[in-house]
Amino acid sequence: MMRRVLVFDINSLSMSGRLTRDCELNYTSNSLPILKFTLANNRGVRRRSSWESQAQFFDCVIFGSKAESLAVLLKRGVQVVLSGSLAYENWRDKRTGEGKSKYSILVNDIQILNSSVKKQETNDSQSQDEFYEDIPF
Repeated sequence: MMRRVLVFDINSLSMSGRLTRDCELNYTSNSLPILKFTLANNRGVRRRSSWESQAQFFDCVIFGSKAESLAVLLKRGVQVVLSGSLAYENWRDKRTGEGKSKYSILVNDIQILNSSVKKQETNDSQSQDEFYEDIPF
């Protein structure tokens, strides 16, 4: 008897960009944390003899404990590199009955490249170090 093996197609992406606004942390009815944000990604587009920057916007989602821990760090303007997979959703608008759909990035890993939150934390720790240096013993 042959065993059936499930093989999934590749669905993987890496992207960098900046958050367009502060992230939103919500919870499902089962108390699962969901963090949502929009990433602006600039791609180069050739126009005649020169290159131009064209902004693209992607809805991103992080689930679970990562969502809660990143909620304080992912603010408007923060530059990140992320990896994840593309997900397609479709639904009916409850009010109009119209069919809706969208793509989202399900984020697996995210690295913060620059952040005013990081700078503030660094400044706080430097202030604390300076305080301890002033103690005469």
